[in-house]
Amino acid sequence: MWLAAFLILLFQRSEQLELAWQLAGRGDRTGAEAVLQKLLVSDAKNTDAHLLYGNLLAEDGKKEDALAQLNIAVVQRPRSAEAWNSLGEACKRFKKSREALDAFNKAVLADPKFGIAQSNLAQSLYEAGQKDRAKDHAIRALALLGQSKDAADPAYLLGKLDLDAGDARKAADYFTRAVHLIPQFASAWSELGQAKKLLLDEAGAIAAFAQAAKLDPADAVAQYRLGAEYLRQDKPGDALGPLEAAARANVDDQSALNALATAYQRLGRADEAAQIRRKLSEVIRRRDHDSQNALSALRLNNQAAELETAGKLTDALDLYKQAVALNGKHAGMRTNYAIALLRVGRWRQGLEELHTAQELDPDNTQIETALRDAIAQAPASELPDWARSGRTSRQKETK
Repeated sequence: MWLAAFLILLFQRSEQLELAWQLAGRGDRTGAEAVLQKLLVSDAKNTDAHLLYGNLLAEDGKKEDALAQLNIAVVQRPRSAEAWNSLGEACKRFKKSREALDAFNKAVLADPKFGIAQSNLAQSLYEAGQKDRAKDHAIRALALLGQSKDAADPAYLLGKLDLDAGDARKAADYFTRAVHLIPQFASAWSELGQAKKLLLDEAGAIAAFAQAAKLDPADAVAQYRLGAEYLRQDKPGDALGPLEAAARANVDDQSALNALATAYQRLGRADEAAQIRRKLSEVIRRRDHDSQNALSALRLNNQAAELETAGKLTDALDLYKQAVALNGKHAGMRTNYAIALLRVGRWRQGLEELHTAQELDPDNTQIETALRDAIAQAPASELPDWARSGRTSRQKETK
C-alpha cells in the first residue's frame, strides 16, 4: 500500500516539474516559478526543481534567491556538471567572477566532456588573465561542440587569443568559423575586421566592420572601427556616418571624437570640425578633473584612516564622507565610510553604503563577509528591505 502511495506522489511531483518546464518554455516565468515554489514546499530535495527555479530567478535578475537555489542544487548533486555549470553561469551574470570560475572548474571536473562547461571555463580563465589555460579549454570545447552554434563562443575566444598573440591569419580563421556558425555574432564580425586589417585586406576589413555595425548599431567600438578604417582609406564621406554613430553611442570617446573632427576637416566642413574639437577639449578637461578628484579622495581617505586609528571616529567619518563624495566608484573608500557609519551606530546608512560597495566590487569576499556580518548584527528596525529578507533566509538555514 505504501509503495502505491509513494509512486502516486512521485508522479504528481514529476507532473508539476513538467508543467513548470512547459510554462517556462512558453515564456510564463511567473507561472513556472509559482509551480516550483509549491513543489519545493513538499519536496525540498527535488534538485531539478531547484535548478530550474534558480535559473529562472537568475533570468529575472534576483541574485540572492537565484544563487541560493543553485547552491542548494550543487549541495544535493555535487557530481553534476550541469548543476555546477548553472551556478557558474548565474555567478557570471551577477559579476561574481571568482565564484563563476570555481563553479566552471568543478563542472569540468565532474564531466570533462561537457562542452558548454569547457567553453564557459575557457572564457572565465581568459577574463582572469590565465590565457594558456583558457586556450587549452577552448580547444577542448571546440572539439566537443563540433558544428553546433555553441561552438561559436570557443572559436571566437581562440580568435581573440591568436589576435592577442599577433597571429592575425589564425585569428581570422577562427572568427570566420564563429560568424559561419552564428551569422548574427556582431563581436566576431568586428574582430574579424581587425584581423583582416592586420592582414592588409582592406576590402575584407571594411566588409566585416560594416556587418558588425549593421548587426549592432549601438556598439560604439564597431562603429568607430568602421569609420576609422574608412578614414584610413581616405574615404571621409563614408567614414562620417559611422563616426557620428560612435560619438553618439559614447560621448566621452576621445578616439571617436578626434576621428570625427578629422573627417569633417577633410570634407571641408571646418565649423563642424571646430565644434567637435571643442567637445574633445571638454572631455579631456573633465577627465583631468576626475583624476584630480580621485587623488584628493585618496588623500582624504588616508587621513581619515589615521584619525580612525587614533580613536577620532567622528572626525574620520567626516573625511570618509568627503572622500566618497569625490570618488563614489571606489569600493574600498565606500567600505571604509560604511564601517565607520556602523561603528557610530548609523546602521541603516552603513548597510546601504556597504551594499553599494559590494555592487561596485562583487568579487571582493571581504566586503561580502563584512556585509553579511553587519546584517546579522544590526537591529531589526534598522534593516533595509533588501537586507531583511536576506537575514530571514539565513536564520531559517541555521535552524
